[in-house]
Amino acid sequence: MFGLSPALTGAVVGLILGLASFFAIRFASRVIEANRAKGGAVMRQGVNSRVLRFAGWADLLFYPLAGYAIGYFFFTPAT
Repeated sequence: MFGLSPALTGAVVGLILGLASFFAIRFASRVIEANRAKGGAVMRQGVNSRVLRFAGWADLLFYPLAGYAIGYFFFTPAT
């Protein structure tokens, strides 16, 4: 019978959440860049945009790993 272990289920759910977060953060980064191109008043927007891009990639890595760990440690039955 085919089925995902709790750890792999957590990793898949984490991947879905990570992708959603990644695209939302990238969208926010593009909005900041567009505002900066228009001459926005917020200082150091270029730095903020780069930090958001890094956070997007970090989320894409962190959420699946965290989902795997949560599924493994909390939902895998003890043998």
